Amino acid sequence: MKISIKELEELTHRAIKKYGYSDEEVQVIADVMVYAQLRDNNQGVVKLIDKGIPKDPKAGEIVIEKETPISARINGNKNHAMLVVGKAVEIVKEKAKKSGFAIAGTFNTNTSSGAIGCYASRLAGEGLIGFAFSRSPERVAVRGSFEPVFGTNPLAIAIPSELDPIVLDMSTAATSFFGRVEAVTAGRSIPADYAGGKREPPGPTAPGTRPDRSGGKSACRVAESSRRDINGRLMFYQQWMEGNKQCWNSTM
Repeated sequence: MKISIKELEELTHRAIKKYGYSDEEVQVIADVMVYAQLRDNNQGVVKLIDKGIPKDPKAGEIVIEKETPISARINGNKNHAMLVVGKAVEIVKEKAKKSGFAIAGTFNTNTSSGAIGCYASRLAGEGLIGFAFSRSPERVAVRGSFEPVFGTNPLAIAIPSELDPIVLDMSTAATSFFGRVEAVTAGRSIPADYAGGKREPPGPTAPGTRPDRSGGKSACRVAESSRRDINGRLMFYQQWMEGNKQCWNSTM
């Protein structure tokens, strides 16, 4: 099914609004999701499936805890990460324009910051070279192992150009976590060495996976324990999000 960009934006706004966000917050979150969706980036509207991105009832004011002329440490106080990182971008932009360099770190945020290339490209749009780094909960196993010890930990670099910024936005794992969620949701297969179970590779009937015949040769795989029952295909996502709401930090 194909829809227009305008329809995509309207549907995304309506869906986010239902989670309890203000109109201003909805706009900020939707901008990041639509940016991803228009680039076939798996950090888009897939985040709205199932339980989605409800606003944390304990969310408080976003606070700059420490600040210098070129740096800031930002406590998200359980606000959606896209809101907190968006604020970090504005702080970095202003400081960098004054000093030639700036850095900001965020912590204590709720859920994923989305396509971090979006934030880096905003800085590049201001004539700055933008870097964005993010950490996520431990879902990645190193070569030869099934034990998750790393996050998918994406990074992005954006450089100004005469036209649009040149942007690199990548996961440091074989795939991003939401790439796995997207595949499960759509019932698509992923390469054999992208994901594995706790102690054994997923079976051929697991939605979104193919048997792992790599012999442990993948550099970094996403390790998860999705349910085999197709009716519970999103259970692993629910459990993971419930247990890791505060494990998202970003640096600009």
